[in-house]
Amino acid sequence: MLNFKLKGSMFTWYYKDIFKKAIAIWRSVFIIIIQEFSLPILFKTLFAPWRRDIAPPTGSIDEIFRTLLENLVSRFVGFCVRFFTILTGCLVLFGAFLLGVLAILIFLVLPFTGIGTVVAFLAYQNEITQNPPLPAPLSEVLPSLNESNVASVLLPYLEYDAKNVYKKSRDYSQFLAQLAQNKRVLFILNHLGLPSETFLTSTNLQIPLAHILIQAAKLCKGERISAPDLFLACFFLDGQIQKFFERMEISKEDILNLCQWETAFYQTLHKPSKLLFPEKIRTTGGVGRLWSAGYTPNLDRFSHDISANIASQNPLHFEAHKEVIEEMETILARSGKHNVILVGEPGTGKRTVALGFASRVTFGDVPPSLAHHRVVEFNIDSLLAGSTSLGETEERLTLSLNEAVRAGNIILLIDNIDHLFEQREARPGAIDLSALLLPYLERSDFQLIGTTTYEGYHKWIESNPNLAGNLEKIEIKEPTPDETLKIIQEVALYLEAKHNILILYPALVKIVSLSEKYLGEKKFPEKAIDLLDEVVSFVVNQKRKQIIAPL
Repeated sequence: MLNFKLKGSMFTWYYKDIFKKAIAIWRSVFIIIIQEFSLPILFKTLFAPWRRDIAPPTGSIDEIFRTLLENLVSRFVGFCVRFFTILTGCLVLFGAFLLGVLAILIFLVLPFTGIGTVVAFLAYQNEITQNPPLPAPLSEVLPSLNESNVASVLLPYLEYDAKNVYKKSRDYSQFLAQLAQNKRVLFILNHLGLPSETFLTSTNLQIPLAHILIQAAKLCKGERISAPDLFLACFFLDGQIQKFFERMEISKEDILNLCQWETAFYQTLHKPSKLLFPEKIRTTGGVGRLWSAGYTPNLDRFSHDISANIASQNPLHFEAHKEVIEEMETILARSGKHNVILVGEPGTGKRTVALGFASRVTFGDVPPSLAHHRVVEFNIDSLLAGSTSLGETEERLTLSLNEAVRAGNIILLIDNIDHLFEQREARPGAIDLSALLLPYLERSDFQLIGTTTYEGYHKWIESNPNLAGNLEKIEIKEPTPDETLKIIQEVALYLEAKHNILILYPALVKIVSLSEKYLGEKKFPEKAIDLLDEVVSFVVNQKRKQIIAPL
């Protein structure tokens, strides 16, 4: 029989941690059903006209009667479609509720059944083996470490595979042999193009394992010491390994970069399920995504849905700008005024950032407040084409902006928006529509993304405090070569998985160097990503050895 203390700990873990996760998954399923059937917005617009298609009753009595009848039909059609969708969604939701209640009841009594107790015990044992409880933060135990107590003190802080490396080793040479077989360390060696057998011949020193554990604990960035931390400790303590890598032209910074690259990759692979975080569930907006949005015939004349441009864009470029895209998403998702101006030099990726955000909207990777939206690019040249006067241009823009507001789901993208604000004396044919656009920017039901250069921003937007105050500025700066290297490391992992190849770290360093030297007309990170993409395509098309060696 299980002893009382162990059994009590198991039940605490089961009903506190696991039960909490089960409830979170249940909530996530509810949220997904609610969002996929668009229930919040369908309830809100249940009696609204279909696609906001309604006209004011004017004219003769017959015309007024006809308009009222058409409006009534529009509302009736909208009501019928929404009502039956809501009914279906509620039935599915009720079914999910019943199944969830049944699952929770089974979950609650499972540990008290014979087989359930065994399953719960084995799961608990696996959990405490993989992630034993820590007696204190790692930073607090570091000062008390010495050779005599290091093993007993640090063992709980070692990750499971790192602990196995240590336990199976009697001396330094065995430790290195075990370390070279570890999957996480193999990631580092493989991306150096270095066979583990060659690595093991790089040193004949004997370093006390206690020293390695202490050094690894000092290098550890978190609370648990990983196999890459142990590898890094060996590199710092073993002068022969350092000289070995120097002969390969691999510096200390390169080793640190490789370990950080591996850690980022490992964390990506071991991300917890999104179902465990109901508040972070993302959807496309569901079946009724566009049912409550109005028609935009005038806006459509001078714009197009940007989703058509997403397919032609290299998705690798979106990944390179993910932090800026996330910042932009946060601004546009908040309540109140939410307009963004992307400022940067030509070629730094302003339009790519906008397309990356539009891609998230299209594929449902945005917060619920943005789920029912679509990104529409407004074409200034189309607006001006055929216009015979400033008054006609203003009328076109006013009609388009009114429709964007009335539609209720439009996020307007205007590339080079500063062209709308130029004074006539700046150049022949220039227009200043800032006074016309400003009232819309101040509205909470209007959203805009603009792009401009630093010169355009300082000259035409920053000089107008009212305009600048209603546009949240996000700067798109060209990353440094070191920052670009970290970006294309992430891109390389995507290409490796896609083409089943191995891209060596020295090759990535060379790609950054060559793109900086020979592609000066382009900007980082795009030029490095494009060069990497071309090299990968060449290797794959030539059906050569599926490893990209240093160029």
